[in-house]
Amino acid sequence: MPRSRSLAGVSLLTIAVVLAGLAAWFGYQSAVTPATMTVPSVSSSPSSEPLPSVTVPPTPTPTMPAKVVTNPRGKPESLTIKRGDKTIVKTMPFAPRAIDSSHPGWFSSKCGAVAYWNEPGWPKPGVESPKKALITGHVMCGSNWYPLQHLQPDVNNKPGGRKDDLLYIQYDSGDLVIAQAKEDSHDVIKTSLNKQKQYTENGGKRAREIRLTSCDRNGIIRQDGHALNNVVQRFVVIDVIRVN
Repeated sequence: MPRSRSLAGVSLLTIAVVLAGLAAWFGYQSAVTPATMTVPSVSSSPSSEPLPSVTVPPTPTPTMPAKVVTNPRGKPESLTIKRGDKTIVKTMPFAPRAIDSSHPGWFSSKCGAVAYWNEPGWPKPGVESPKKALITGHVMCGSNWYPLQHLQPDVNNKPGGRKDDLLYIQYDSGDLVIAQAKEDSHDVIKTSLNKQKQYTENGGKRAREIRLTSCDRNGIIRQDGHALNNVVQRFVVIDVIRVN
């Protein structure tokens, strides 16, 4: 075989090996960077449906009633967080929660979307319950970062989410849930998050509270590639606006 043809064959083989290595690396990154949290039970499998389209919610001035007396109708469609007139977490769609079959008991979302824990006995965001509505979303998948990265502390440990930030959850019925942050966002070790009742229950009373979590990829990363901490922020619903 001529030398030039032999070299060409070696070059093609080298390129193929490099491309295969890159594909494996990105697949690994996607597999080891979920925003996960332990939950009471698991009963569903990841959905293969495409992500829903995002609906950007309106920005009404919260009425802050003495007591919210109605529940939202339909299914959560999108999530946004604002601080005054500034959007700090851009609108993300809700999608069916994803379950990692290799880690039973973990609750996660699709890449690019948020999910809520919809097991029996657990409320949708904005619904009155003795339990908190649980929402989670990836901060990143592979090399893609998502809006929830804003909740992470910065390099100086300054929190991203602040007390009094407003969470807007748009429902497919047109109803809008508005909730106010009761605290700055902060880190909690992932394995202990659901062992602490203040992050799952409403202190023995029925209330409308929401817990939002993601991974803190700016913090400590464990040997298995997962973030050691979840970043957590809790919200109290201050209004449920019905379209009719």
